[in-house]
Amino acid sequence: MNPVPTQQIQNAAAQAPGSVWYVLGEPNGHGVTVEDVVVGLHDTYEVIKQADPSARITSPSILNFNFTCTNCGGYQSGSSWINNFWFQYTNLYGEDPPIDIWAIDTFPIVWPDDELPVSQAFPTVRDDIVAQQVTDYRVWLDARQQTRGKPIWVTEFGLHWGFPDLEYGVPGCTKPSPKGEYLATEVKAYLARAYSWFEANSSAMNIQRWFTFSTYKNIDVCQADSGNGLSLLDNSGGAGNMTEVGIFFKNWILGFR
Repeated sequence: MNPVPTQQIQNAAAQAPGSVWYVLGEPNGHGVTVEDVVVGLHDTYEVIKQADPSARITSPSILNFNFTCTNCGGYQSGSSWINNFWFQYTNLYGEDPPIDIWAIDTFPIVWPDDELPVSQAFPTVRDDIVAQQVTDYRVWLDARQQTRGKPIWVTEFGLHWGFPDLEYGVPGCTKPSPKGEYLATEVKAYLARAYSWFEANSSAMNIQRWFTFSTYKNIDVCQADSGNGLSLLDNSGGAGNMTEVGIFFKNWILGFR
């Protein structure tokens, strides 16, 4: 990892003092090892705090915690990655990483297999998995004095598949394509359960923020990341209108439930 140029950080800090800095996302999900980034992260953290002592820095946002995925290629667990990050940082620099907010992206990545038929796997609306990842992260943080009680931000939350089925072999696609009618009712119910859980546990677990992913994606066609879960808008830029799920999201945050 190459640190962001010092002058660029200083300029940004001067424009928005007291900001939250989100430096790295889902390293464990993208095959980025701690060894690849720990020095770069340290140097970037140092420059940020020197430029603006009031700045708050998030940890690299791990993708899930103990759960990874079902019937997929697999990736390093978030718990393994963040444990190694803590160990290597403190071993190299003799101090705790200057993390103010601990970040996690949580998705119930569940794909059908011989034991889990499509009808049970899709749509991927397992809010119990989402809740367990955040709970396990809280337990991990509270197990060490240095991070006990520190805030959690769920920097991405959502789902990967909102359709009843999938198909391969669609021209121009190397990934699965959605099949069937989008299951908006099931997706909205999933969001309602998850939002309710976040709200009910926000104080006790110090979960300060949870961000729904994503604002816009054309979920009707295959995606490189197989991310056909939800989109709050039906188009990009200023031309987009809210989807059915987007209207639900707006009403929820406005308190119309």
